[in-house]
Amino acid sequence: MTSCYRRYAAGIPLACGLFLIATTACVGTAQAATDWSAQREYGIKAGIIYGLIQFTDWPAKAFSSTSDPIVVCVFGRSEFPVALKETIGPRARDGRRVSITSVIESDELPRCHVAFIEPSHADGGAAIINALKGSAALTVGEGEPFAQAGGMVSLKQKRTRITFDIALKPIKAEGLNLSSHVLKLAGTVRQD
Repeated sequence: MTSCYRRYAAGIPLACGLFLIATTACVGTAQAATDWSAQREYGIKAGIIYGLIQFTDWPAKAFSSTSDPIVVCVFGRSEFPVALKETIGPRARDGRRVSITSVIESDELPRCHVAFIEPSHADGGAAIINALKGSAALTVGEGEPFAQAGGMVSLKQKRTRITFDIALKPIKAEGLNLSSHVLKLAGTVRQD
């Protein structure tokens, strides 16, 4: 099981490859939707997050030193952090390793550079999104409630395909910069 998630999120060149996994029928067009599993879903979502890490620039204030890791926080109780650790592992970006942490209660808010908010939050994650304002955290979640709550990157699943929409206003408000590679692959890029 050590590479089960990585199998679905690796193997394509870095320049957008991880996003292409998520935006195409990566599980095979002949494969039935009933074959879709949490393992594949988590692997693809982990690949998207890894791609976001590679194509996001954070403001200097997001790090206290040049050796600080990029911290990915998962808000929720699922097995998704396991998939992230298996997919991303100890990889780094610009000399910074990636650290993954689970956050069960939103009042134990650590410094996050990427915050994945699971859909189990009834308010779409609005309380967490509001608590993270001003921290230069890229918020990633799922579905319309998350997007309406002010989330930045909203994942959408349709059968065996996962796509994402981007809201630029909250991204710019945090001083983040997403590469044009990411913007081109998004289903929708909202300016508001």
